[in-house]
Amino acid sequence: MWQEGMLENMYSGHTALKPSEIDDFGIDPEGLMSVGEEDYQVNIEPPSISLNEQQIGQLPDPLQVDDYCGIGSFMQCVETVNRFQL
Repeated sequence: MWQEGMLENMYSGHTALKPSEIDDFGIDPEGLMSVGEEDYQVNIEPPSISLNEQQIGQLPDPLQVDDYCGIGSFMQCVETVNRFQL
């Protein structure tokens, strides 16, 4: 939206950018570099446990409101699954 406003007012004398700077807006020549041919593959081990339908039904609702950005819900899930392992 800001860029559109700048383009609409390009010749009004009230722009923050010169017309020659508009094409390069948002590009940082010293910014992030591409990773090239490096292998950045992440390997994740498959789960070591499996839950049946009854156990899955006992897990907390992942959509419940949590004042701690989901940390409380995650901890409840971990505790519940740990009880299944006993």
